[in-house]
Amino acid sequence: MAMVKALSQIWVMAASGGLCLLAARSAHAAPPGEWSIAVERLFGLSRVTSEIETPSGDVSTTATSISIFTSFSGLRGYSTPRLAFDYLARSGVTFGGAVGYETISFDGGADTSAWLLAARVGYFARPSAGFGIWPRVGLTHVALDIGDDDDDDETATALTLEVPLVFLLGPGVGLTLTPHADIGIAGGNDQVDRTTTELGLQFGGNVFF
Repeated sequence: MAMVKALSQIWVMAASGGLCLLAARSAHAAPPGEWSIAVERLFGLSRVTSEIETPSGDVSTTATSISIFTSFSGLRGYSTPRLAFDYLARSGVTFGGAVGYETISFDGGADTSAWLLAARVGYFARPSAGFGIWPRVGLTHVALDIGDDDDDDETATALTLEVPLVFLLGPGVGLTLTPHADIGIAGGNDQVDRTTTELGLQFGGNVFF
């Protein structure tokens, strides 16, 4: 429980800092490059809540997990590692997206594969030469292919809010610590309506050019 509270506090502080920086720009305001290529959500902490609509009422399940180079075990959220591309205008406004793919094999169970697509807009604020804050908002969609029966396949769509904290280690290279909230807005399949929401703190890396 303490871990979840700490995660929530970090996300709120990062989001508040990002919003404050939108109001004032410093001498280091220019983004570190016109383009960014990133590997995102390589490892970190996630808390996922799945809500299923049933005739007798909604059923909610929550799980917290730590992942390293893969999606976490238990409930599936949106933190599959992904490759991302973004355009950064000199004004700081950014446009981009990400794509991810993952397969999981289970002993005695159905194999699962997942495609992830994300699109987002943001604003890159650079308060110092070695540090940037990058508030972003967008949509994330996951399609799950579960076993051989198409009726078991599922989708999940979320409104994604994230505030990457970018530590610029050298010309064009950055490490990112990203608090994020993926707020479920749609999902499930023909048999069940399911929305999935994820709150997390993830690490990744960027190359700017």
